[in-house]
Amino acid sequence: MTEEEDLKERQRLYERTRDELAANGRSMSETYDRALLTLSSAFLGGSLAFIGEVVKLQSASWKWILYSSWLLFALTIILTVASFIYGLQSLQPLRDAAERYYIQRDLEAWKVSLSVQRSVLRFARSAGVSFILGVVLLSTFVFTNLARGPVMAEESSAPEILKRSIPPATFQKPVTPAPASGSGTPETPVQAPATQTTQQKQGS
Repeated sequence: MTEEEDLKERQRLYERTRDELAANGRSMSETYDRALLTLSSAFLGGSLAFIGEVVKLQSASWKWILYSSWLLFALTIILTVASFIYGLQSLQPLRDAAERYYIQRDLEAWKVSLSVQRSVLRFARSAGVSFILGVVLLSTFVFTNLARGPVMAEESSAPEILKRSIPPATFQKPVTPAPASGSGTPETPVQAPATQTTQQKQGS
């Protein structure tokens, strides 16, 4: 193999590797954005809906950590959607810059592509850092308050235990009233005087 053939073979392998890396980069970028959007939405919605089942918020400590994690998850969603919008708006400037660079031989047009690429990477990095910080803060809040779980359980179950420890009321026997008397001896009923019969009146 001559030196010229070796150079052509290396050029071919380089172009194939470059195209494969570009395709892998696009696929990884799409997967990365989709994963960030899905996971951040799941963490935000799940923690809003079910955090009360894990930690009692009324007596929980470090609530600002939980609220900060919610803000970070929301920020992740906003940054991911904003990167989509920025990418759509950058298509036309990139097409114009490509025409200027390849057709008109304007070397300054390369800066447009470089600027767009840096901006997209900035969005991706910011969204990733925001998501990681949100997961760390949410985990810290849950683990910190789960350490107080037994105390919270005792506080919440104390009224129920107290109610169960009180014995039920017993029935009372009815009391029969004693006969009322002034001297303490029962009074004899007063009988009315017998009336004379009709025969005794006739004999008299």
